[in-house]
Parts: sequence; structure tokens; C-alpha cells
Amino acid sequence: MPVIIWFDDGLKNTYDVALPIMEEYGFKGVESVITGYAGKVWPDAPHEDKPCMTVPEIMDLQEKGWDIVSHSVHHPFFPSLNPREALVELVKSHRWIAKNLRRPPLCFVYPWGAVAYKRMALSLYQYIRTTEVGTWHGLERTIPKNNILEYGYGDGYAIFLFHSILYGGKPWEHTRDYFRSILNAIEESGLEVVTLREAVHGSFSISKIPVARFVGTIFQRVTVDLLGGIL
Repeated sequence: MPVIIWFDDGLKNTYDVALPIMEEYGFKGVESVITGYAGKVWPDAPHEDKPCMTVPEIMDLQEKGWDIVSHSVHHPFFPSLNPREALVELVKSHRWIAKNLRRPPLCFVYPWGAVAYKRMALSLYQYIRTTEVGTWHGLERTIPKNNILEYGYGDGYAIFLFHSILYGGKPWEHTRDYFRSILNAIEESGLEVVTLREAVHGSFSISKIPVARFVGTIFQRVTVDLLGGIL
């Protein structure tokens, strides 16, 4: 059962902290980059004052086999944008990645998970990624918001979604030890870690995940998505 280890927001600690740990396990990941923040310091919540990866660092991730996808130019709340503003965010971030990395991004990841202008996004990107809270592959259980599991649409691949690997203490931050414990659990369970480009060429079902292995503390502050035609 393939899984994707996915990082949102393009923070520098993904490169400095998460990447070396991932390499210890031989894992490659996916990074959602906010193109207007590359090489800068995040200006506001939720990562205020945290540095973002530089262009050479983002390029190095891709050279190491990671997928780089778009997370917009400035991380806006899409439902508040007018059509022209949305188009600028979608087009400019796509062009930035295609120009700097010489490979167009497969996917657009909605900031804040707030979906709007879906048709517009899908005219530029092969996939979009968002999450909704609810039951997990047929289990008679509803997962509370901001809790353990989240899902998208249809069957697909499991995503382990992270934002910041550093000190912990906030819902979107994880310590090095916690991150390593997740990777240990993935490795011990024999789950295959793939990139997005590798995943979209496969045909696997989330229902094959050994649920019992990933319950309780091991899933704390981690989300799992289902990938379908819309992620």
C-alpha cells in the first residue's frame, strides 16, 4: 500500500531538518511551495517569522527525487478572492515552478484547505488537493475537525501531511522525534513510500492500510487524505 509523505508551506526546516531524516529511511516526499515566499521569511500566521526555502534548496529537493507542487503565490483564503485575483495566484505560481524547476507542477494545494474556483484550478493543474473531515473508508466513525484523520474524494493513496518539523508545541508543528516515530511506523508496517508522480500512475486503495497499526498516539496531529481525481 503506497503512501505519500507530503509537506505544505515550503518552510526551510523541511530542507534542514525533515530532508536528512527522510534520507535516512530512503524516502522521498512532496513539497507544496508558496512561490512568493521562496527565500523569504513567512510574514504572518501561522508560521510568522519562520524562514522559507530558497530557490536552490527547492531545486535540490527536486533533484533528490521530490515532487514540487503549487501552494499559491501568497497563501490567500481563496473564497475571499475575486476571479482575477484567483487566476493570478494560480497562474503565477504555476509559471514560477515551471520556470525555476523546468517542470510544471502536477497539483495545486489550496491554502487553508479552502476550495474555490475549482474549474479554474483544474484548467491549469492535473490535480488539486483539499481535505474534508468525515468517515474514513467506510468506518462507522466521524473524525472531529483538527483531529487525527481527514479525507478527500474517492479511493486512492494515503497521505501523511506535515507542515513544520522543528520544536512542536503547535498543531502544525512536530518534533524531530515525533516525525521519526511516524517514519519508523511506516517502515515497520512495510508501506511503500512514493511521490505524487509515482502515485498517480498506480491503482491502490486506502482500505489496504493496516488501520490497527496507526491508531492512538502515532496519529496524533497527523492527517491522512485520500487521493482521487481530485486530491
